[in-house]
Amino acid sequence: MKRFLFKAKTDNNQQIKGVIEAVDFNNAKRLLIERGYHIIELKERRSRVHLLKKLGLRHKVRYNDIVNFTRQLSTMLSAGLSLADALEILQTQSSSALSQVIHQVLSDVQGGVTFGQALSHHPKVFDRVYISLIRSGEAAGSLDKVLSRLADDLEKKREFNSKIRGALVYPAIVILAMIMVAMVMIMVVIPKLSVLYESFNSQLPMSTQILIGISHIMTDYWWLMLLSIIGFINFLAWFKKTPFGGYWLDKLVINLPVWGKLQKEVILTNFAYTLSMLLEAGVPMLVSLAIATETSNNRVYQSSIKAVTDQVEKGIPMSAAMEIDEVFPMIVSQMVGIGEETGELDTVLARLAHFFEVEAEQKVKNLTTAIEPLIMIVLGVGVGFLVISIIMPIYNLTSQF
Repeated sequence: MKRFLFKAKTDNNQQIKGVIEAVDFNNAKRLLIERGYHIIELKERRSRVHLLKKLGLRHKVRYNDIVNFTRQLSTMLSAGLSLADALEILQTQSSSALSQVIHQVLSDVQGGVTFGQALSHHPKVFDRVYISLIRSGEAAGSLDKVLSRLADDLEKKREFNSKIRGALVYPAIVILAMIMVAMVMIMVVIPKLSVLYESFNSQLPMSTQILIGISHIMTDYWWLMLLSIIGFINFLAWFKKTPFGGYWLDKLVINLPVWGKLQKEVILTNFAYTLSMLLEAGVPMLVSLAIATETSNNRVYQSSIKAVTDQVEKGIPMSAAMEIDEVFPMIVSQMVGIGEETGELDTVLARLAHFFEVEAEQKVKNLTTAIEPLIMIVLGVGVGFLVISIIMPIYNLTSQF
């Protein structure tokens, strides 16, 4: 439904303004005439989304919006509402960016297109996992159940990612504050003190000379450093987009001492959850593995999952293919083997995902616990260095009088 702004007169010659909902312009005009209004002006009300889209500033649909949309749609379908009615209600309740997407999906559905096909027209909003699950639910006639399971898993992922981000906020703030304090000292305080030191021609300690040298470089050549940082960031972004560079950087990340193990468990959690959902919904194994490959954001694991998919296509069990690849821990191949033998691979993968989720959360807690004293040590050493470099020359100058 579209909204139209109108200005009209009644039979009593009273002028009124308002908004009316209608399918199109002609329908809105007919509705106003039926109410006995004499139309002065009638025009479609352009939403904020239309304006932003026209200006190229359209908001991006957030992950939370997708989670809420899935849960609400599942609840409405379970309550007996038709898909079209549920989408029409959600269109008015969702955020501006998602509301525009739902409007287009609703138009496609009302035009005879399946829900899964309508969602596939928006790949930047709904990923392949989401669309595949919806299509399997439509084919099995259990769309409400699939949406309920999908909403549960999306909420789990949101909670899991939120815990990891939340645990890393404190260290990030402290490190950022340390860098800002150091920058202020080097670029503001030290230059003023260096003038004082030079006026007395006193012999400065080595640490003070180093600090003054760094200060001179940063104050005199700040533009060169800024250009270097921008150039390095652009080079890194270009290098990451290349096949070799992306693979090399992703491999570097997962091989880092502490952070790398955490990243591995996060990747394996998402992989196991995704594969479990797809298999439970009835998506074929090879298709599920192909989709899981695309959803992984690490090229090392993408390459490994693709190699496993090729082996499975040749008739080799997935557990055997994973066993020979070092990126998959032994517990993964063992649990997958149990799932293959019992015929409950989707259930086993869900348990495996929960196991890696708990492990990742524990590693985050250990990481933050270990970072706090490390930050205090670094902070103490930094403050001590600054004190020795700044206070000692001043003390030597005062002792000369």
